[in-house]
Amino acid sequence: MAEHSLILRANTDFKDCPALDVLVIPGAPGSDDALKEPAILNFIRQQNKSVRIIATVCTGALIAAAAGVTTGKVATTHWLARQELQRYGVTTSTQRVVIDGKYWSAAGVSAGIDLAFSLVAHLFDENTAKRIQLQTEYDPHPPFDAGNPDLAPIEIVTALKAASRYKQ
Repeated sequence: MAEHSLILRANTDFKDCPALDVLVIPGAPGSDDALKEPAILNFIRQQNKSVRIIATVCTGALIAAAAGVTTGKVATTHWLARQELQRYGVTTSTQRVVIDGKYWSAAGVSAGIDLAFSLVAHLFDENTAKRIQLQTEYDPHPPFDAGNPDLAPIEIVTALKAASRYKQ
């Protein structure tokens, strides 16, 4: 729920969902349960038969991998989860956005914004993506140069690894 009562609800279930053009699989700290949920994994497998694009954000890549649809592909995910993604037979990349055929992936949450603009450019056109970028004033200038483990102070990287649910 958002500040002004925005509520997102599905208007169909997996069984009655039509074939999709694009399936976006988000990740989050609580997404581990989806890795073991047969209904979700079967839905992804079924949609994979006809979908134009499967896009994942952050650890959503693990869910797609658990469904078996990205085995042998190149993908990215949150840096703490890359080794876990490799365990599913996926070649990992450190890029923010990776496109391997119909499988598109974004590293962490902020990379999901980059993925969204790439999807809009692909599905519509580049000017539409640029218009949305300007409308949202997406012109990132982070206050710190610590947005990936190669740039962040080692003590912060070490602390996040130690606290991670993924084995390093």
